[in-house]
Amino acid sequence: MKKPIFLFFVILLQFLFLFSCKKSTEPITNNTGPDTTSHEYNWKVDTLQGYPDAMQVLISDIWGTDENNVWAVGHSDDVDYQIWRWDGANWISFFPEITGQRHSPSFSAIYGFSENDFWIVGAGLYYKDDTSNELNSIDYILRYNSGEWKRIREINAPACYSIWGTSSNNLYIGCDSGIVIHKDQNVWTRQQTPHKSQIIKISGVSEQEVYATGVLLYFVTGVLNYKYYLYKYYNENWMTIDSIDTSLPKDQWPFGQVIWGMDNGYLYSAGGNGIYVYSNNIWVKLLGGHPFGAVYGNSPNNIFAAALFGVLYHYNGNTWKKDEFFDKYYFDAIGDIWCNENYVFLAVENLYISYIFRGEKRVLERR
Repeated sequence: MKKPIFLFFVILLQFLFLFSCKKSTEPITNNTGPDTTSHEYNWKVDTLQGYPDAMQVLISDIWGTDENNVWAVGHSDDVDYQIWRWDGANWISFFPEITGQRHSPSFSAIYGFSENDFWIVGAGLYYKDDTSNELNSIDYILRYNSGEWKRIREINAPACYSIWGTSSNNLYIGCDSGIVIHKDQNVWTRQQTPHKSQIIKISGVSEQEVYATGVLLYFVTGVLNYKYYLYKYYNENWMTIDSIDTSLPKDQWPFGQVIWGMDNGYLYSAGGNGIYVYSNNIWVKLLGGHPFGAVYGNSPNNIFAAALFGVLYHYNGNTWKKDEFFDKYYFDAIGDIWCNENYVFLAVENLYISYIFRGEKRVLERR
């Protein structure tokens, strides 16, 4: 089923990727252990496109359980190309059968806990009536549970952009207008952050320590600027603990707008001025010099960071190394990264087409 191309969502997706942050002095390593993993990977690249059915495939998030079960979601002008699955051999696109009114979805994020238990969130687009040109949006939340797809309809929230949790009984979904939806067991609660921002990322380092970033747009003398906020969930309330104003020089940007938390207590962020780690209420800069758009790892000794224009770094527990394989590539937007111990998947965009780079750790002979 084909749907119109909505410029609003093309612009919205770009918010996640094009701006960011900084703090501290020279790049350092976050040395949490021995040099346990190799920097060397063998790479393959896959193209995700729906032409001639769809002119756009814009992947914004990626998640998996293993190297043979990886999901990617995003926006396309044809809903059949918004959800993709890698089965170990091919990328397959589809849209699940949903009963009742389904609107026209555009997805932003995916998160899960097993191959039979994961969630996809985004926005459901619709016109007010048959004669209206006014485009409206509401939450669009899908759950995959043991082979069955279901749209969650009881929330009545605005458009959703992010999701994180410790289980399907403890979920946080970031929405428009500064709203976070919390699922505790079977109870959904609507929470309000201090600003009417778009909650573009949510992540935590533990069940008790959850963070979110939001973005607001504003103009200064006709120039579009962004203000990013870092929120922390504390005592059942969201409080602001840091912010970025993109009208200021980059050396005054204290962190990156894309966050990812590890269960070792560290919160990482990626932005236009570097990669940062937040510990003991202090941001420390780990990498700089590139407009970073994603950071992710599966252990303190296996972390990846991607930047615009063809840049990928790997941290192996001792050193950060730039992968020269990507020097010949160009991408104008970063989707996200997912990895396990031996494989990594990187989603990027260029000229309205999405690409997935699949890396397999190279086996080095022992001498």
